[in-house]
Amino acid sequence: MPLSRPALGTIVPGDIVTRQMGHDGPTMQLRVSAVDDDLIHCGDWTFDLVYGVEVDHDLGWGPQYGKTGSVLVAVERPEVSDAADD
Repeated sequence: MPLSRPALGTIVPGDIVTRQMGHDGPTMQLRVSAVDDDLIHCGDWTFDLVYGVEVDHDLGWGPQYGKTGSVLVAVERPEVSDAADD
């Protein structure tokens, strides 16, 4: 199931998101590299901040096209260690 809008709005650089291909397809984890007003960037992959669907203008994927090949289904915030502060 795709992430909800509130969950998508909490994503920040450094988070780990899970991308799912198709409805029941394979998944892969990606690290969020940037978030702007409209998009979540994970290296070469880009996802819509409102719906979590992959945006790829070359393939015609994204909300503006009415189709996509993958969607974000989970987010994890890595624990920050304070070991360096000791």
